Amino acid sequence: MDKHRRDFITAVGIAAAAGMVVAIPSPAEACLYGTWFVYCRNCRQVDVVTDGTCQHICENDNCKQQVFYGTDLRDVTVVCSAGHLNPITTGPGDSPSTSYRCTTCGEECQQDASIYSSRSPSAPSGQRDR
Repeated sequence: MDKHRRDFITAVGIAAAAGMVVAIPSPAEACLYGTWFVYCRNCRQVDVVTDGTCQHICENDNCKQQVFYGTDLRDVTVVCSAGHLNPITTGPGDSPSTSYRCTTCGEECQQDASIYSSRSPSAPSGQRDR
């Protein structure tokens, strides 16, 4: 009887440990799909990212900081084509963020190829990071 109880307790312990590992979000699950302008909170540079971006290192040679932030690296500040900053929490890898309307002007923040090639915003100098 003691052997069965020990085996059961061991099995429950292993299952609980496996459940905790699965429940912890992976930074690689935070994703934006499509073309987006993302804002680096460190140097205030705006970079362009494209399909399947789950993480992004600022392209400024003097910065090179991760632009996704937060405890699980799912937060990022996206920029609409008018230059407004929009802090968002991205969806997980199986439900990525594909659309977001600017909270200031209502424009779509996810950009298409024609906007990307004709206009690349810079973060407004007067706008504070949130």
